[in-house]
Amino acid sequence: MIEFDYSALDSFGEDQEGRLEAENLLEASKILKERKWIVRSLEEAKYEISLLSYLNPMTYILKSRDFEVAFAQLSTLMSSGVNLSSALKTMSTISLKQAGRNLWQDVYTQVQTGKSLSESLKSHPKIKKSMFANLIKIGEETGELDRLLMTIALGMERNRIIKSKILTALLYPMFVFVIALSAAGVAVFYLIPKLKVMIAAMGRDLHPATQALIDFADFLEKYSIYFLLLFFISAIIFICTYINKNGRIFLDRITLKIPIIGNMFRIYFSAEFARNFALLIGSGVKLTESLQHCAGTIWNTYLKGVLRRARNNIINGAPLTETISCRHAFSPLLISMASVGEKTGSIDKLLEDQAKYHYEILDKYINQFSSLISFVMILLVAGTIAFVFAAILLTYFS
Repeated sequence: MIEFDYSALDSFGEDQEGRLEAENLLEASKILKERKWIVRSLEEAKYEISLLSYLNPMTYILKSRDFEVAFAQLSTLMSSGVNLSSALKTMSTISLKQAGRNLWQDVYTQVQTGKSLSESLKSHPKIKKSMFANLIKIGEETGELDRLLMTIALGMERNRIIKSKILTALLYPMFVFVIALSAAGVAVFYLIPKLKVMIAAMGRDLHPATQALIDFADFLEKYSIYFLLLFFISAIIFICTYINKNGRIFLDRITLKIPIIGNMFRIYFSAEFARNFALLIGSGVKLTESLQHCAGTIWNTYLKGVLRRARNNIINGAPLTETISCRHAFSPLLISMASVGEKTGSIDKLLEDQAKYHYEILDKYINQFSSLISFVMILLVAGTIAFVFAAILLTYFS
């Protein structure tokens, strides 16, 4: 439970101030509404900030997670009846990071001078380069700013969770591989040389498994410098290719063709495109502008190019589904449903449903991939250790 400080007017017009416990800001506002009170301010309870928090460099850096929380808080305040100016003033005091307090204080000052919220937020790079400023502007024009802010926050949360799952699924095998490689290095360069000395002192014949292990260790020890050199050359080539514009497109396209991993990324990008495109179209953004914003949110340069070409082709009169139907790009099911949506005029609803469906499929793919990688890595490491011990024991007891 979290504690919240509130200021409100009760049903008799009396001022009420105090502190209550709730699971989140939205739940706290509901509690006050049930009392039929008019909320003046509602914020998480303030506590003394230690000197270490000011010395922490991360307090001066804003991440996507900070905007996710801030948009949810701002939406909750506004839906509780707090006007925009007061909500921004509250945000400038309840933000946990110094950078957040500075940002919302600056936005509050600009709004007080007559600027809109979307114009004020564009000063921050993370907002300026995203589609959020345009959505906030639409919310201001339609009077649904609180709803769109919460929609943005929920979308950012979903995107963060999916990215975290994908990153975890990819980093886990790399971590296990590094550990296994380190263990193999200790065995090859430390344990096996001692094993050779011990066996020579015993004067016994080597078991074929032991001989194979020693030969393999000698091979790695002899050519290890060449393997390292090959690794560094490959890393340099990869970095140079990634930095180059055409090289980055080539690598991003190859990524989508990799078995299992490529399919997982295709489903992820299809879900992201469907969600963002449906949100923009449903909010009244033009088709070409929606494609431009969607292209800006995708970090795969190959798919980014597909969406930008689609925008240009649509301007020239081509249909949407024809322009984004590329091999190893978006999900075929997504293309089919988008085609149906174009014909029926309900593309935003259909793509919103497709986004949910693709997120569910993606979650299953990630779980299956993680389980498969875990099994393979455990089998590989256990098999390697078993072979090393067997090779040692077979010669010792033979």
